[in-house]
Amino acid sequence: MRKNGRCRAWLVFLVTLGLVALMAPAGSASVPKAAVDTDGTLRIAGDIAIGTGIQTDVNGLGAPAGAWWGVLGATVLGAPVKLGKTPGTFEPWLAQSFKVVDPTHFELTLRKGLTYQDGEPYTAQHLADTILAKKALVLKGNLPGTAAGLDRTTLVIIDSIAVSGQTMTFTLTQPRSAVMPEFLSLQNGASVSPKSTDPNNPIGAGPYKFVSLDRSTKMVLKKWDGFFEADKYKIKNIEVVQATVGDAGLNALRAGQVDVATVDPTVAATLTQSGPYKVLIAPVEAYYWVGLCASAPPLTNVLVRQALNISVDRDEINRVLYGGQGKTQVGLWPKGDPRAVPAIESKSKPQIAKAKQLLAQAGVTNPEFTLVTSPAVAANVKISELLQAQWAKIGVKINIKQIADITTALYGASRQGDIGVSIWAFGGAQKLTNQFVAGAPRNFCNYTDPRFTALGNVVASQPATDPSSVAAWHDAQQIIYDQAISISTVLVNEVLGVNTNRVRGLKPSCTSTNHGVSPCMALEGAYLVKS
Repeated sequence: MRKNGRCRAWLVFLVTLGLVALMAPAGSASVPKAAVDTDGTLRIAGDIAIGTGIQTDVNGLGAPAGAWWGVLGATVLGAPVKLGKTPGTFEPWLAQSFKVVDPTHFELTLRKGLTYQDGEPYTAQHLADTILAKKALVLKGNLPGTAAGLDRTTLVIIDSIAVSGQTMTFTLTQPRSAVMPEFLSLQNGASVSPKSTDPNNPIGAGPYKFVSLDRSTKMVLKKWDGFFEADKYKIKNIEVVQATVGDAGLNALRAGQVDVATVDPTVAATLTQSGPYKVLIAPVEAYYWVGLCASAPPLTNVLVRQALNISVDRDEINRVLYGGQGKTQVGLWPKGDPRAVPAIESKSKPQIAKAKQLLAQAGVTNPEFTLVTSPAVAANVKISELLQAQWAKIGVKINIKQIADITTALYGASRQGDIGVSIWAFGGAQKLTNQFVAGAPRNFCNYTDPRFTALGNVVASQPATDPSSVAAWHDAQQIIYDQAISISTVLVNEVLGVNTNRVRGLKPSCTSTNHGVSPCMALEGAYLVKS
C-alpha cells in the first residue's frame, strides 16, 4: 500500500513538473536547472537537398544561397552585420560599427581580436580580398552571364575597397551605399579562414563549426566555444534533417524526428491542438506580391489596374493565411513604418462598387486574365484562389496557371501570364530599385517611369530614417498606388512549429527577406530541455 502511494506521489510530481514546463513562456526561469540539456542536439527540418543542395563555397556562384543563410552562414561562417530586432534593420555583429559615408561610400570597422575557428586572425584585409573575389557580388567588370547568375547578384557594383587596420571603406560605382548593411549580413559578407581550402568543409568565424553534410540525410554543426559571444549560445549540437518544406517537415515534427520545422500557416491551429507544440509567428520584410503586366491590354489601361487593386480583400487573405495574426500592406511598407504612406495604408478595404465603375469607365466588360504562380508555395496558390474569387465579384475571370519555374515565367523573355503572384523577397531599397526602375531584373513586363530611377537612387544611398529617404519612399509609393503597377497584400510571416517538450527560448529571426532557411530562427538564448 505504501509502495503504491509512493508511486502515485511521484506520478503527481512528474505530471506537475511537465505542466509547469509546458506552461512556462519561452526563456522562462520556471524550468528547473537540472532539466536543461547542455549536451543535447537541436534537430531542424530543412530541405538540404533542394537544387544542388547547400553550397559551402563562399566564393563564386556556388556561394551559399540566401535561402540557406540562416543555418549555414549565420551559424558557421558569420558575417560583419546581422539582422536587427525589427524588420529592415541591421546591427553590427563581427563588425564593431558601420556607417553610410555618402551615396557611393560605405565604411565598415571590424571588431579587434577576433579569429576564425582555426585560430587565424579575422582581418579586414582578408575579408576585403574575399569580397572582391566573389562572383555572388556584382563587381566592376564581373557581371553575371546568365539569368540564374543575375538572380544571385546584389545589384551593387563595387569599384574598390580601401583597408586601414580593421576599417574597410567601400567605393561604389552607383549610389547604393544604404543597401550595404543587408548585403554584408548575407553571404556577401561571409568569409572563411585563409587556411580553409576545402569548399566542402568550411572553417568560418561564426558560433558553430561545420562538422558534416550528407544532402540526402542531414547537416551536422557543433558549437564553437571560441566565438566572442559563445555564452549566448546554449545549444551544443545542431542537425539539419532532410525534410522537404511542407507536409514532410510537419510530419517529421509530429513523429518526433525533429524539434523544429517551418509549418504552413494554415495548419498552425491544428498543430497546437495535437500535442506539446507551440507555433511562433513573426512578420518579415518580405510580402506577398501581385504583379500586373501593364504592357498587355487591357492592363495597359490604368483604370483596369486600379479596379483590380481596390477590389482586393486583404483582410480575408490575412484571415485565411494567418488567422488574422498577419499584417496587411497596401504600399511597399506596412502601417506603422515611417516609410509607409498613411493615406495609402488606410485603403486596405475592398471597394467593389467603385471597382465596377472603373471597369465601366474603361469600357472593359468581363475581362479574362491568366494568373501564374508557383505550386511550391502553398500560400501563393491560396492567395491566387482568393483573388480569383474576389475579382469574380467585379466581373473579372481569372485562369490560374501553376508553373514550377516562377522566376522565368514572370521575368523571362518568354513571360507567361498577365498577372503574377509570388513572394517579394528583396528588402530595403530593392523593393524599388529591383522592381520598378527600368532594366531592373524583377521589373515585371518592363514598366518604365523615369521618376523611379531618381527616387531609387535616393532610397538606396541614404539611411532608411533620413528625411530625404522617407520622402522618396512616400513619393514612389504614391506613384505605384496611383498607377496600380503592382499590388501588395500581406507581409510574409515566419511560422515555426516547435516541440516545447524539447526546445525553449527559440524565436523567429527573419526580420529581413533573404535570410530564410527552413526554418529561420535566432539561436541566441535558446536551449534544450531533457524530454
